[in-house]
Amino acid sequence: MHSSSSEARVTVIMATHNAMPYLPLAVDSILNQRMTNWRLVIVDDASSDNSVAYLRSLTDTRIIVRRLSSNSGQGVARNRALEDCETPFVAVMDADDVSHPNRLAAQIEFLNAHPSVGAVGTQFTYLGTRGRIGFGAPLPCEHADIFDNLLNGKHAIVNGSACYRTPLIKACGGYATSRAGEDWDIYLKLSERCRLANLEERYYFYRVHRASTNATRLAEVQLQCAFASHNARRRLAGLPETSLETYEAELRGRPWPERVSSRMRLVARGLYRRGVSDVLTGHAFTGYGRLVAAALMSPALTTSRLGRVAQSVRRSTTKHAQARSVAS
Repeated sequence: MHSSSSEARVTVIMATHNAMPYLPLAVDSILNQRMTNWRLVIVDDASSDNSVAYLRSLTDTRIIVRRLSSNSGQGVARNRALEDCETPFVAVMDADDVSHPNRLAAQIEFLNAHPSVGAVGTQFTYLGTRGRIGFGAPLPCEHADIFDNLLNGKHAIVNGSACYRTPLIKACGGYATSRAGEDWDIYLKLSERCRLANLEERYYFYRVHRASTNATRLAEVQLQCAFASHNARRRLAGLPETSLETYEAELRGRPWPERVSSRMRLVARGLYRRGVSDVLTGHAFTGYGRLVAAALMSPALTTSRLGRVAQSVRRSTTKHAQARSVAS
């Protein structure tokens, strides 16, 4: 039996723009949550595919559908969804990804047990267009490590896996509307008000495909993330934020070796994402070739990923050892 909207503990917000054929799977993954006292607010960002017809077919009373008249970007769409959020918690769900059935229950339980934490994500696994899963470097679980990653441009939280305390995200003014990097900006602003965390379990399946924002506009995403980190450093130092134009001018003024190195890291990230996508769609030879090229082009990124994997293995080994000790 479903709980009524007034009894909901968490509002899941989903921004979607031309997300078919993945959208039904994303919605189903919320419908199939073990925790049932949720609301789902879907904001269609002026889709031109058959998303509208699908959304009109949804009959679950816990789902609210809104529609923007013009394509405005995920930040605007998510802020529109936040207007309908009156529950203590708000979770994000991307329209082309999939959540594990235990995701929401685990996150709400964690936030209830850790009052100093204002936002919690989960570990993730990449999901190919044909349903194949794999890869997914471990993410840090502790606040200090997450914050350090964010400031230094390293992956720290998967946006679609995040669950927030509603008053905190609203106190931050909601999402930026730059059309890229909104998640990075909101995490850094939240970190000035609360602690951040990731669960150790993999409760999120992150879709990789050629039409995703990270695939088609990687340079813009990376720029906006770096800009968010830049302004966070300024806030920490008691300095006013700068404009994107000023920041871009500073980047152009850096020595050419730094600019070349930055460009190589960007190309390596793009090769890595395309390589993962290729492997998960059955093009293993091409995919692994791209992964090798990415590693050669930016060894530092590869070393960082391997370090996270090793840290995860050590954490898992310690956890299992403690479990065996308790059992004995």
